[in-house]
This record gives sequence, structure tokens and C-alpha cells, in this order.
Amino acid sequence: MIAWNHEVIEIGEENVSSLTGVDIAALQFAEGGAMGYHGGVFIVKTDAKIYYTCYLKPSPYTGFSKSMSLDDLRLITPQVTVFLQEGILPFWGWQYSYLGAGNHLFVREDYKKRFDKSVNRLEQSSPNAILYNLWMDAVLEILHLSD
Repeated sequence: MIAWNHEVIEIGEENVSSLTGVDIAALQFAEGGAMGYHGGVFIVKTDAKIYYTCYLKPSPYTGFSKSMSLDDLRLITPQVTVFLQEGILPFWGWQYSYLGAGNHLFVREDYKKRFDKSVNRLEQSSPNAILYNLWMDAVLEILHLSD
């Protein structure tokens, strides 16, 4: 799968055990009725690998083939399911940004300053772009600089 011009690995319930406890740099998720990848969750690990799953069941409307339950998703990204189920913000260690139209972004706190710098630079080079379109490039840029 390609999203934001990057190769993304689709994951489902069969991948939960291999992803439990992974080091996550950022994650973006969409509410069930959001614009874009509704019900979708993008996970960017600190090694710059990008994963995608959905907490909705696959259908012709959703446009994806793999999914996992909120209970499974909680094992990988507890902050997402707490937010989805209880609407609780903020989470210790994470910075939250609302991306608009039902889309939410969490960036690990220790990456936030570098992330903001990267976003500012990207916004200057593409003044009509919005954070929803820039966040993944910004995260990947700071992760590659950390190598």
C-alpha cells in the first residue's frame, strides 16, 4: 500500500503479537466517519517503518483488506484505544495534534521539537499544504536524521 507517497505495510490481527511493545515515534488515526482513511491507524516506528491497520471491518467502502479489533490495537498502541473509547487527552509522553475532519496525530514527546521544525520547513516549501498532508514526511525526516 502507498500512502503519502510512502510504502506502508498493512497489518491485521495476525500481526499483533509481533508488534506488541514496538518503539513507536508517531501514530495517526481516523475516526470511523473521518475523511481520508476512516477507521485507519498509521503507526510509524522509530526505525522509520510505516504500518497501517483499521479498527473497522474490511468492506468495499473502506478500501483495505486487513483489520484488527480495538482490543488488539490496544496491545500495540494503548493511547489510541483509550482516546477512541474514552476521549482522554493528553497522554504522558505524547503530543497531540488535531489534523481536521476526524483525524488525530500523536508524536512522541521527545521528537516533538524536531517534528515541529521539520513541519515548519515543509510548510515554507509548500505554503498551501496542511499538517494532514505533511506529518508523515516530517516524522520520517527526523527519524532519518537520527540515524
